[in-house]
Amino acid sequence: MDEQRADVIDGRPHDVVRRGASRWRLLHFLLILCAMGGAVICAVLLAMTLPSGGDSNSATFGSRLCAPTARVNCDYVLASRWSKFGGISTSLIGFAYFCAAGVWFAAIGVPTHRARAWHLVPLALVLVGAVVSAWLVYVMATRLPVWCSWCLAAHGVNGLMLVLTVVAWPGRADGKPAHPLTGRAIGVLAGCFAAALAAAVGAWSVQLQAAARQYQREYLAATNNAAYIVWRLSREPAREIAVGEDALALGAADAKHTIVVFSDFECTRCRLFHQYARRLTTIYPGAVRIVLKHYPMSPQCNAQVKAAFHYFACDAARAAEAARLAGDAAKALAYHEKLYDVAGSLDEKPYTALAKHLGIDAAAFERAMASDDVTRRIESDVALAASLKVEGTPAIFLDGRPLRTNWHIVTEGVRPQVDLKATDALWAELLGVSTAGK
Repeated sequence: MDEQRADVIDGRPHDVVRRGASRWRLLHFLLILCAMGGAVICAVLLAMTLPSGGDSNSATFGSRLCAPTARVNCDYVLASRWSKFGGISTSLIGFAYFCAAGVWFAAIGVPTHRARAWHLVPLALVLVGAVVSAWLVYVMATRLPVWCSWCLAAHGVNGLMLVLTVVAWPGRADGKPAHPLTGRAIGVLAGCFAAALAAAVGAWSVQLQAAARQYQREYLAATNNAAYIVWRLSREPAREIAVGEDALALGAADAKHTIVVFSDFECTRCRLFHQYARRLTTIYPGAVRIVLKHYPMSPQCNAQVKAAFHYFACDAARAAEAARLAGDAAKALAYHEKLYDVAGSLDEKPYTALAKHLGIDAAAFERAMASDDVTRRIESDVALAASLKVEGTPAIFLDGRPLRTNWHIVTEGVRPQVDLKATDALWAELLGVSTAGK
């Protein structure tokens, strides 16, 4: 029997076989590169469709590289009706498509001749993608007045991927074992679907989050002003709120206006309002009295609350009432404010120590803390809040009208802060106080 020559493999010269292997490796690499490039371009296009909030400085990288000219305007094309299919962005579809193709080419590459039928999978996928690309290029050429350079780049990459996929068809017998095996091919195919789905869901969630942030900015722009807040309050009916003669309060007892606020000592927004309430009685003395009421967000002492949002709120409310019973009004107010200061460590039960620090008799404080009077006072506040349909804290009522908007004006930016000057002006308008000379 004739022996096979050392420089021949399966009847073909060794150098020919080696060049063929190098060719397949190059095709494999180029196919992966095309899929990755297409996914990146589609990601850029997706980023260009996200709301910018009207800030010209927030233009995306893609927008800056596709500056509008007489014949090119990516933003115009991406805003056209042709940029969506069934309500879904074609950029998102393209991103999922390239991700799926990339998974196949990375995991399978170029099949051997014996398993060449599996090459029909990426060939069919890329062929459909190329048809869609051709249609979208036709639309830009005939239906739209401008071109999108990033879109053309994506379609160009898609066309190149089709050419490479066709060239990679394993038409010549290579004598190699079948690759991929059926089980592997099916598994990778499932992975392609999973990758496409994950890519689509991920990109879609980013779009939804961006849209939500844009809606939030628009809502803030419409409501974060004194005119809206004053108008909104004026639309609310006023109710008589019986607060009691001995209620703990800030400001002058004979003030023209009365604010009733229902709070929870573990509520950070309540603490913020309380800090501003002290400022309000200082900058507009005699204009407003602020009555402090309890609404602990815990079912332990508040039947209106179904879940324990704040585990130590009831104990803190009891301590505040105990300080009022065991001490005078000034010490009770000081205790009230100290509770907000130590809100983060209420699990250590600092109540008696705080009372001692403020000069309140510890024994009297502890007796009051355990008394039925404290229980009744908290229950009375909760019942009053329920009659006013309070559901959260801080719940603020100005002259019997619920303030359903923010009580403050915030600054613009990524991390809004309370704008004290604008907020002072807001409350001057709400209270009918002149700001001349302030």
